[in-house]
Amino acid sequence: MKKFLFLFPFLLILFVACKNRDKIHNIVTEDEKLAYSTGYALSSQLGPVKNELSEKDIEIIILGLRDGLTFTDSGELKVNVSNYLPNINEWIDKKITKKNMELVTNANQKIEGFKKEGEIIETKSGALIKFTSKNESSDKKPLISNSVKVHYEGSLLANGEVFDSSIERGEPITFPLSNVIICWQESLQEINLGSKAIVICPPETAYGEDGAPPVIPPNATLKFTIELLEIN
Repeated sequence: MKKFLFLFPFLLILFVACKNRDKIHNIVTEDEKLAYSTGYALSSQLGPVKNELSEKDIEIIILGLRDGLTFTDSGELKVNVSNYLPNINEWIDKKITKKNMELVTNANQKIEGFKKEGEIIETKSGALIKFTSKNESSDKKPLISNSVKVHYEGSLLANGEVFDSSIERGEPITFPLSNVIICWQESLQEINLGSKAIVICPPETAYGEDGAPPVIPPNATLKFTIELLEIN
C-alpha cells in the first residue's frame, strides 16, 4: 500500500494560508494565481484518500497544520502527535478500504438488478451485455484479430461516476481488440457492426484487485456504453 507520510511537509505549505484565509477575498495578481495553483497541485499528492475525508476530518487536519505552524513547543499541541504519527498510514488505509467495500457491495446489488432488465448476454468470463440499439442490417462481428473503432463512455457501476468518455471528447477511438481488457475483448465479439450496447465488466474481467489508480479503485465493476462503428 502506498505510504503517505511524505506528503505532510508539502501539505504544510498548502495549508499555511489557512491561518489568514478569512483575509483572502480575491486572487488577483499573477503571483497570487501561481500560489493558488501551487496549492491545488500539492493537494493532489494526497491521492485517493482525499476523496474519503469528511468535512470534520478536513477541519481537524487543518487545525493540526495550524498548530504545527504556530507552536514551537510540542507541549502546546492538543495531542501527543508522536504517539499517532506511526498510525497515519493505517488510518488512511482503513478509510480507503471502507469506501472500496461500499462500492463493491453497491455494484453487486446493481449487477443483480441489471440481470433482470431484459435479454442479457453473458460472456465466458462473466461480462454482461445488453443491447440498447441493434443494427438489424448487419450481422458482422469483430474477431480478436481485428481492430475496431468505437464510441464509448465508462463509469463505475457502484456510483455512476464517469471516468472516461470518447463521446464527451467527440472523438471515437480505434484499437486492436487483442490489446484491451478481457471484458472488451469478449463483449465486442458479441456486438454486431452499427449496434450499441451496455456492457458490465466485473473486476476479474477489468482491472481486478489492483484497480487503475487514481481513477478506478480496487475490485471495481465497470459499466460501459459502447457503439461499434467500424471493424478493420
